[in-house]
Amino acid sequence: MYAGPLRALQGSAVPRYFGLYSGADDDGRWLYALVLERVGRAIHRRRDGGKGSWEELLPQQRRAVAQLYARVHDAGVVHGDMELRHIRRELGEKGGLRLIDFEGARHRPEGVEGERAELDGCIGPEWRKWLA
Repeated sequence: MYAGPLRALQGSAVPRYFGLYSGADDDGRWLYALVLERVGRAIHRRRDGGKGSWEELLPQQRRAVAQLYARVHDAGVVHGDMELRHIRRELGEKGGLRLIDFEGARHRPEGVEGERAELDGCIGPEWRKWLA
């Protein structure tokens, strides 16, 4: 996914991809390691250690999340697991957002509208006008 439809989004909407490495262990089982840029913590966590909720996002965070998903959807990718824990704040001064965990993602341009409807339920349908 990172080397395919998400290639142009590396370092801006998704982490930079450095490679997929494989090898067999002593028992002949194949092991894989995906190496990605470190992108920091989840966008929203509660001070008490809880995972936070979509309703608790500030308006500017909602807008940034909408823009992030729009870029991924414009690449024809359906993430498939819309949870706050997959939205990370970039380390350093810029503090941009990255979407992680594309394990269940699919390149299905015809399927992005379903995930956009799910985003309506998470942050409200007003996000669509923010992108117009």
